[in-house]
Amino acid sequence: MAKLFKRFLTDADGATMVEYGVIASLIVGAILAAVTPVTNILTTAWNTLSATMGG
Repeated sequence: MAKLFKRFLTDADGATMVEYGVIASLIVGAILAAVTPVTNILTTAWNTLSATMGG
């Protein structure tokens, strides 16, 4: 049992998966931060075009 516990503590696979999860969440956050301003710009442009065309 002690051998199994020691192997569990020294196993790096779990830590690697956590690191990948953190990296993935940071990437998603960066994408959302970049897309939100673009969405606002496109919405404003669409509303301006619609108002100009009388719709």
